[in-house]
Amino acid sequence: DMAIAILYYSYGGSTRTYCKWLAKDVGADLYEVVEPKRRNPVSVMLFGTDQAKKGRASKIIMPEIDWDEYEDIVIAGPIWNANPAPAVNAIIDRLPPRKNVTLILVSTAGTYVAEYAQGLIRKKGCTVSEVLSLKREEALLEK
Repeated sequence: DMAIAILYYSYGGSTRTYCKWLAKDVGADLYEVVEPKRRNPVSVMLFGTDQAKKGRASKIIMPEIDWDEYEDIVIAGPIWNANPAPAVNAIIDRLPPRKNVTLILVSTAGTYVAEYAQGLIRKKGCTVSEVLSLKREEALLEK
């Protein structure tokens, strides 16, 4: 049975909390992806949300991953301006082909399908297994 990798970007901590719980629950390997320069709330409002809306990828520090060990990849991150945060697009950019990808989106509304991001995943030659949209409060619930 192939292992599962969870790659996540968390700005405020909700995604991190949820992914730590999920990794423990399903026995997955957890990888945190960070941007080299930590954004402040002003940077998110002025630049991050616009980059998200345009489907741009940001610079990220990607952990070392042996992709051959994983068939199933979970990518998780926040929604900014109704779209995945730029770091989420950057993770998708790094995907190798032929993986099953579950996308987990954490937001205040919790109702996003992220068609654009799903399209990016398919362009990488991967399958979108599932898209989970979580409200921030759901992600933070004690599991």
